Amino acid sequence: MHIEIEDQHNNILVLSTETNACEFDVVSCSSNDGGFRPIRGLVAHEFPFTAIHAACKEVERIQQACILPTEASPDGKIVLVTPIIRSTGNTGRAAAQRIMIDLFHASQAPGVEARSLLITQFCLSETYRHEHFAGIFDAINDIRQDTFGNLRLITFALYEVEYSDR
Repeated sequence: MHIEIEDQHNNILVLSTETNACEFDVVSCSSNDGGFRPIRGLVAHEFPFTAIHAACKEVERIQQACILPTEASPDGKIVLVTPIIRSTGNTGRAAAQRIMIDLFHASQAPGVEARSLLITQFCLSETYRHEHFAGIFDAINDIRQDTFGNLRLITFALYEVEYSDR
């Protein structure tokens, strides 16, 4: 997928699912820190996991994105942690929209000012709820009424299912 969207100031933002050939300034992940999760692969091994766990709990408590300290990332990338968007239950369109707007603002915060953002929240989901993606596109539509700031690329890392013709 490769979609170009223009904001009110004629800035182009590309929405993509193509992660192979891109470098990202900022990576976002869910505050779900249990088991094999993206946050575990994004954080430096020497960074105390207790600090990551505390940050994840705080993100869930306040329901807002959090910017991890730069020393948390092994390659110096900025890691943003967002509240969990559950694939079951009643997390709906409005919640997804609010979280996406919050993520956008965190990606443009002073000291972050990302040009490219990789969203990993869906990379382990085998199903995607319509209302979550509708909320994300609602947020992008709201943001485009003003400006995308420095952001020029948002890439969604999606779970890849291999199909067989057998």
